[in-house]
Amino acid sequence: MKSFAEKHSLKVRDASLMRDIDCLLRTYLPIRSGTRTAVIEDTFDCPLQELGLIQASPDGEFYRFAIGPKPSLPPAVFAFALNEYFTKTKSGRNTMSVQECLYGTESPGQAFKLDENSLVDYIEAIEDVTEGIVTLDETAGLKQIYRRQNLDPLRLLENHYRTDRR
Repeated sequence: MKSFAEKHSLKVRDASLMRDIDCLLRTYLPIRSGTRTAVIEDTFDCPLQELGLIQASPDGEFYRFAIGPKPSLPPAVFAFALNEYFTKTKSGRNTMSVQECLYGTESPGQAFKLDENSLVDYIEAIEDVTEGIVTLDETAGLKQIYRRQNLDPLRLLENHYRTDRR
């Protein structure tokens, strides 16, 4: 990050940069145990930690994206993100390749750091959540996602959280 700042002629203090990096990491990783001087409010876990998007190395010196299944990601939330991505990128078209959904800029696959198998599992799971409005089809080795009509994204989330609370 420091090299980025220098490249763009930005003046950044080391202490400020370290605080910003620490804040970002604490958004996605639990606070390391053994921090006795921490203020209680600073030790509350952020809900984004449940997604498991970033992993620390055993020594805590390096971090990487955790690409693969996300057991804490509900299919309804994935369906919401997929619908938003369709709306934003497809200009009325209702078909996209699995590869585009996996690797496209701001795609659900990139946002949730999914691998292809996990993405396909989610699409198959949301066929039920969307009552068949979103489906997956594989023809001649090309996997395509079909959205038969626009979804009401807020209804998806309402149904999920209403059902989840029972």
